[in-house]
Amino acid sequence: MYQVGVPDRTIENFVGVLKSLAAKNDIKLQRACCNAFANLCSNDENIAGVIADGGLETIIEFAKSDDDELRTAALHTLANIANHPELRRRIVELGGLDPVLDNLGSSNVLVLKGASSAVANLALEQLNHPEMLEKGTVQKLVNLARKCKNDEVQYRVACALNALADNGDIKNTLKEQGAPEGLKALVRSRDPETKAVAIEALAKLGIHAKSKKDDEARLAREKAEREAAEREARERAEREAAEREAREAEERRRREEEERRRREEEERRRREEEERRRREEEERRRREEEERRRREEEERRRREEEEERRRREEEERSRNSRADALAAQRERQRLAREQRLEEERKKKEHQYQRNLEQERIMLERERLEREARGGQ
Repeated sequence: MYQVGVPDRTIENFVGVLKSLAAKNDIKLQRACCNAFANLCSNDENIAGVIADGGLETIIEFAKSDDDELRTAALHTLANIANHPELRRRIVELGGLDPVLDNLGSSNVLVLKGASSAVANLALEQLNHPEMLEKGTVQKLVNLARKCKNDEVQYRVACALNALADNGDIKNTLKEQGAPEGLKALVRSRDPETKAVAIEALAKLGIHAKSKKDDEARLAREKAEREAAEREARERAEREAAEREAREAEERRRREEEERRRREEEERRRREEEERRRREEEERRRREEEERRRREEEERRRREEEEERRRREEEERSRNSRADALAAQRERQRLAREQRLEEERKKKEHQYQRNLEQERIMLERERLEREARGGQ
């Protein structure tokens, strides 16, 4: 697995934040993040972290964007990644060649600079040459060499054709596809480095440029290297500015996120406090309702007990009244019965006395009669 150094923890965390922001559907954030990727990839130690976890695929997708600024940043990032020999083939395998070639026809010079730099670095890997030839890379480079007057773009086109010319197996194909015509146009460039590279490429193809000597090419190359260093310094300054902008944007986003979270936390606490108060109020009402119901239940039970007590007392009084009435009735019956018995006794006694009196009278009469009969 490819690895170019181990990034320190700060850079690793920064790259992780950039990737998370780049995944958002916000073109401004994506621009800033991709510019930061380009600047980071100018250092080989940072490349592994940038391309890991789908980072390279994301950059390739950015290179297909409709936004010129985002495409420019993505193309420069791919160009910086392609500086590393082990990654040139991987970029092509992941479909990175197509957006690079498509952008060679752009009217935006910044886009052209990124695309031409990327194709020049990808051409340094000879395993990429068959696919590049198949997709019309030479024709696109020749057209660009003829039409674009920007020194940097012309230099990158010359470098790309020169890298292709290093492959002896495709020299005839390059000639057939018009590479010499494009290189001859570049020989007439105002930039001495571009001239030197174009002359070198023509020599590799077995074509000699007119009125150009080897020492002139060497001097031109030296001057071009100095100018290239100056350009690199300018590009680095631009990338650093873009990175600062990305960091500032991230810092603003972080502060906004912290403020949003603070407000959400305050709102959450406010809602929790309101909910707590509401629950306490509901609990208080519930207790009051339970107390009211308890008192009502106690009152109801008290009334029921009182009613039951009164009912029992009434029943008791009713039973007592009935018992008293019954006792009185029995007493009256007893007295009446005793009175009847007494009257009967008295009648019987009276009758007995009458009977005794009658018997005494009869006996006295009989005695008198006997006495009367005896006296006769």
